[in-house]
Amino acid sequence: MCFVIDGIFPAILFLLVVYRELGILFIRNLMLKKGVTLAARMGGKIKTVAYIVAESAALIVVTLQRLSVFESLSPYFKTGAVIIFLISVIISVVSFFDYLVIYRKTKSNHAG
Repeated sequence: MCFVIDGIFPAILFLLVVYRELGILFIRNLMLKKGVTLAARMGGKIKTVAYIVAESAALIVVTLQRLSVFESLSPYFKTGAVIIFLISVIISVVSFFDYLVIYRKTKSNHAG
């Protein structure tokens, strides 16, 4: 949220991240009600690493802005951070669909 307020992380991307996280939580709870545990998938782990890289890039941008260092390069650093955030959100959405596929398979296997 702080990066949204600072103008580094576009709000629409933030909303996609929140939707994904709440969606995964919902899917896990539905599966848990059926006695099935949804383990972390590789896509979710890659998503976490991508978030860490994106947040690190944003922290660098904020630090450089606050210290007034490399001011002429600041727009490039900011653009780079936004691109990394975009990539991490794409990975996040793709991993959400992976979890959704697992849920649907589990649901059809436990339907009877």
